[in-house]
Amino acid sequence: MQTLLQIEGEQHLLHSTTLDISIGTLSQSIRMVTSPATICRGLGDISSGDTLRILIVDDHEAILNGTVPFLQRQYHKAEILTARTLNETKELLHRHHAIHLLILDLSIPTDTNEPAQRQVGLSFLKQFLSCGTGPNLMVLSTSIKPVFRFRSSVNAYEGGFALLDKREPIENMLRAADLALRGSIYWPQKEGHDCFFPAGCVELDTRWVNALKLKFHQGLTDKAIAKKMSVSDRTIRNYWVRLQDNLGISDDPDKDPRIEAWKVVYELGIVD
Repeated sequence: MQTLLQIEGEQHLLHSTTLDISIGTLSQSIRMVTSPATICRGLGDISSGDTLRILIVDDHEAILNGTVPFLQRQYHKAEILTARTLNETKELLHRHHAIHLLILDLSIPTDTNEPAQRQVGLSFLKQFLSCGTGPNLMVLSTSIKPVFRFRSSVNAYEGGFALLDKREPIENMLRAADLALRGSIYWPQKEGHDCFFPAGCVELDTRWVNALKLKFHQGLTDKAIAKKMSVSDRTIRNYWVRLQDNLGISDDPDKDPRIEAWKVVYELGIVD
């Protein structure tokens, strides 16, 4: 089953808010309420046995009312939490350590009665990714272009990640959520960009390829690969998923997706 969705080129960004506070004041405010150490301390381990818990961060009531029912229908037993400000998001992350999917709009206010600013969400996302481990992430916003500069941080992040324009159809949002929960990475197709890989416009990260080499050149187990690469077992499992998705390898119960991935990268000349 092909899991990566194909989405048309990005739309022009909407500018719905006006920056009415200085960047210096905003940066100071963000540092005060969302230091990297504070955010990372609030993240707990995600156990497969836990109830699926999704946190949606958006300051628009209409968006929350339109998104939550579809997610609840898709994930029947999930606990879905909502937050409208950065501070409320932090509180929920501390209170509920096992968040399996964080859906984030970039343009959010720091606190109640403050203006929504894209920089608030971007700074939070940057600090969140710097933790290295944590919930699967999906950025669902009208301002997605700035997120592309975090590509290397996303590839190094232990959890899944998806980026989507919130004006896309709801079915695309649900499929992107599935990808993030799966541990994969999804970047929307850039307009006018020719995709080299059949499943989408995502380059293969060198860490994924190195894991593949350790698996087939040295015959190491996932645990041994994780130790050699100084990452968690979860990270290695997600590397396999990302390789499979980015190479367009369909799920087939009769085939090992890792062997199929090796065949593809070998044919492409990426490995010897």
